[in-house]
Amino acid sequence: MLSEDIFEDSWAYQEMVAKGQQKGFEIGLHEGELHALRGVIVDIVQRRFPPLVTLVSSHIQKMEDAVQLRRLSVELSIAQTVQEAEQAFKVVVKDTQQH
Repeated sequence: MLSEDIFEDSWAYQEMVAKGQQKGFEIGLHEGELHALRGVIVDIVQRRFPPLVTLVSSHIQKMEDAVQLRRLSVELSIAQTVQEAEQAFKVVVKDTQQH
């Protein structure tokens, strides 16, 4: 028990714990950003292009790039028709798959 306390009080242990916490925090932020972007995209599609909800919802769950999700949300926001929205979606998904 005493040796465990000494280890936990060491600067090396404290440094490892701090790095682990920071890494976990960064991962949590990234996951939160992805979740929020996916929610925005689904909201846009449900409101403006209901026929595309199933298609878009299934694909965006697999997308892990926040930049591409942001791009998709912008493209869907400016699309005027279901056809434009579908085309924008296909372009972004294709670009995502190539990277």
